[in-house]
Amino acid sequence: MLNQELYDKYDMPGKQALMRVLTHYGYTLVGDINQEHYKETDLITQDRNGNQVKWEIQVRTQDNYNKLRNNTFKTFFVHTRKNQNQSEWYVVFPEDYKEVAIISMKHIKESSIKTVKTKSGTYESFFDVPMKYVNFYKLTENFETINCKLLESI
Repeated sequence: MLNQELYDKYDMPGKQALMRVLTHYGYTLVGDINQEHYKETDLITQDRNGNQVKWEIQVRTQDNYNKLRNNTFKTFFVHTRKNQNQSEWYVVFPEDYKEVAIISMKHIKESSIKTVKTKSGTYESFFDVPMKYVNFYKLTENFETINCKLLESI
């Protein structure tokens, strides 16, 4: 279930952070960063070869991201509503934007589905993505990734 308060808090900062990262690799924004691509993607870019690349962006609380990073969580949950998403990549930032995790949407959509009880007490379905598909990268103060061959090869 979409939490509008969190969406309003993190949507634009997440988009801006990703564009700052991607700019270092020669990507340019397609369209307006404020444009909504409802249920399709969060951000559309063009790589240095002129290919269009779509990105889904999430910002997680610092505590939640740290649990992903230190393997407290053995898998990575992505809500099944993202099944209709047309992005090639799923990007997750912690609240401090000092790292980024990048996962191929292909790996997400090929993952098994697990139904879990959420904090609100409802049951929801998630893709249960193995952590081996999650790539973590540190960010510099200028939002450059450190040793991110993935972005160079997309």
